[in-house]
Amino acid sequence: MHQRKMGPLQVWTGTVLLTLCLAFCIASQEKETSTIDHELLVVTIATEENDGFRQFMKSAKKYGLDVKVFGMGQEWQGGTMESIGGGHKINILKESLKPYKHREDLILMFVDSKNMLMEKKMETVVPIT
Repeated sequence: MHQRKMGPLQVWTGTVLLTLCLAFCIASQEKETSTIDHELLVVTIATEENDGFRQFMKSAKKYGLDVKVFGMGQEWQGGTMESIGGGHKINILKESLKPYKHREDLILMFVDSKNMLMEKKMETVVPIT
């Protein structure tokens, strides 16, 4: 199995995506929420299964978090600036989220599935009111 090293571009891309997701969550919280039940949508980008991905999915299942995986089975085209570079992940995310763009009841949480584990239930992430 080939391990890819993360360069500055991948770190920057991940930081930008996380910041956008947090901004989306904050904006969602600012709306009137007294009569709207929110749904948490946990999404990740993965083009192949590896040990980190499997451990992440196992931890999400343990805490009852449903994860949408975008890009599975696609050829990874990121990592260099010769083609679409680090934008590949963003392009997959942008295309995959189109069906959800009018969902005002949705809280989106984008996570990296290679090097993180879930440790909390949805109720900890999205307080029940």
